[in-house]
Amino acid sequence: MTTTQTSTPLTSLQVIGVRYRGSNLAQRDERSLDAYAKANVYAAADIPFDVAEPRFPEAQRQSEPTDNLGILGGLIADAVADARRQDKAVLMSGGDCSHITGVVGGLQDAHGADARIGLVWFDAHGDFNTPNTTLSGMLGGMPVAVAAGLAYPRWREGSHIVAPLPTDRIVMVDVRNLDVPEEQLIRATDVVIAAPAAGFPGADLAQAVNELAARTDYIYLHIDSDILD
Repeated sequence: MTTTQTSTPLTSLQVIGVRYRGSNLAQRDERSLDAYAKANVYAAADIPFDVAEPRFPEAQRQSEPTDNLGILGGLIADAVADARRQDKAVLMSGGDCSHITGVVGGLQDAHGADARIGLVWFDAHGDFNTPNTTLSGMLGGMPVAVAAGLAYPRWREGSHIVAPLPTDRIVMVDVRNLDVPEEQLIRATDVVIAAPAAGFPGADLAQAVNELAARTDYIYLHIDSDILD
């Protein structure tokens, strides 16, 4: 589950439900989107909300999986940008981490490629692999690196990311499961790894987020439930 917000009070919410794993439709999603709707969780925001679910255009499906991720990312970006132009807060739920490129692209569509966007990444994984560092080849382990301009430019550009996300605007929290080459890549950049709580390794979380907020116009908050595992 991921959300974006500014310092202005929230008055309305656009929920973007992603019923896909990668670019493939999830046939059954009872533990994700359907569960959220059944529990009426979005009403907890206590503001008006709408729910939209982008649909992949099968007639446009390509043979290269990363091209398809770019197509779906572009649809997510369109939904994010439309909501932001209406001053709505955005919550993307469901899907998987490969879809975060669409949120970054949508923020750039709405606020400009020069908007200072920050990413706070609560996740057990860094998803910062590239084809040169990955041990598994799993594309779901690469989207942050893609957003940062380190891999798959067509995926990134399809998702409407014009300006790659600078690594000094990324704060990762937890990321306890990193491939060794992935961790080496992260530590070679300006990404900050923050501790989820006292006693864990990493920078002070509150300080890291406050410093990021002082240097950015918008912060995109990503939360993967695997941080609870």
